[in-house]
Amino acid sequence: MGAESASRFERGRWRGRAAAVLPHFVALYVIYHVVGILVGSVPAPGDALNRTAWRNPSVRSEIDAWTARLNRLGWRVTPAELEDTCYHACRRLVAAQHAALTPFQAYQYHTGTQQAWSMFVAPHRHPSLLHIDVRRAGGAWEPVYVARSDTATWRRGQFDHIRFRSAIFRFAWPQYRAAYADFAAWVADRAADDFPDAAEIRIRYFTFTSLSPEQARAGVVPTGAFDHTVTLPLGPRR
Repeated sequence: MGAESASRFERGRWRGRAAAVLPHFVALYVIYHVVGILVGSVPAPGDALNRTAWRNPSVRSEIDAWTARLNRLGWRVTPAELEDTCYHACRRLVAAQHAALTPFQAYQYHTGTQQAWSMFVAPHRHPSLLHIDVRRAGGAWEPVYVARSDTATWRRGQFDHIRFRSAIFRFAWPQYRAAYADFAAWVADRAADDFPDAAEIRIRYFTFTSLSPEQARAGVVPTGAFDHTVTLPLGPRR
C-alpha cells in the first residue's frame, strides 16, 4: 500500500471513529443541557430572603391568611413563627439550589439560559398606582400623571411602557427605597424641563385593596391611602 493510500485509510478510519463516537457526545450534551435547564427552572424564593419585602401589605395578608388556615388544621402557629419557619426553609432551599446549579453556571451564563424570574406565588391584592403632581407658585397641586388615567397622561408613553411599568411596580416595595429616590430625582429633572412655570413636584403612590368581582360589578370605588411621598423643588434643577 502506497503512502498516499495509507494516509487516506487512516483519515477514513478516524472519520469512522468520530462518526461512531459523535452521537454519544451529542446525547451527553443534550442530557447536560436538559438537566441544567430543569435545575435552573426550579421555583426559587427570590425576594423572600429579603425580609424587608415582607412589610408589603400583600405579603402580610398572605402570611395572615396562611396562619389562619394552619390554625384551623390544628397547627398552632403565630404569624411571626410562620415567618421564621418560611424564612429558614427558603434559606435551605436556596443553598441546595445553588449547589445543584454549580456545574451548570458557566454554561448557562455563556448561553444566556439563566432563569432570572421568580414564580408568581400569590395575587397582588394591595396594588399601588403612581401619581405625579406639580404645583405652580402659589397654586394647588395639579395631577400630571396618574397610572391608567386617560386625563393625567404626562410622559405616558414612557411610564406605561412594559419595561418601565416593571420598575415602577418595584419602587412601591420597601426594599427598593434607594432606587425609588433615584427615580424621583429623574422624574423631577424631566418635569423641570416640561413645566417651566412649576415650582415643585410630588411623586407618590396610592395603595389600595383590590375589589372583589362583586364590588367591581357594583361600581364600588377602591379606597386607600397615599404613601412613599417625595416632594422636590424644581427651581434648582433648571
